[in-house]
Amino acid sequence: MTEAHPNILVVVTEDGPRRSIVSELRTARYNVLEATNTLQAVAMTEELTSEDLILCEIISNKEYTDVIRSYLKMRREIPVVFLVGNADKETLEPFLERSPHFVEKPVDVSELTSTIERALAQARHSQISTDQK
Repeated sequence: MTEAHPNILVVVTEDGPRRSIVSELRTARYNVLEATNTLQAVAMTEELTSEDLILCEIISNKEYTDVIRSYLKMRREIPVVFLVGNADKETLEPFLERSPHFVEKPVDVSELTSTIERALAQARHSQISTDQK
């Protein structure tokens, strides 16, 4: 029996990079949901479970980062991988407290998929530990 791949919500505002990432993840047999802005991301997060993952870019835009941080706090059980470009350290710090998993842009596909698998494995391990308490 094959293991089902989780849903991955890709939150990337730029069309070109988002399409490329989505294409690569689908090739890797992940179920992919796309959000082009924070409102879509918040709405789509409702469809996710703790077995899914959010792949979210971090950009130096206060309105964007405030919304992203807020919805990530609401859904702490969902693992997150951050895409990091040229955001400054001050912008990144609060996000890295939420998840240590990040990939630098431009994205290397093998690094991205291995980081996603590490984040999912860590989340599964945490869930098992919590369930056993």
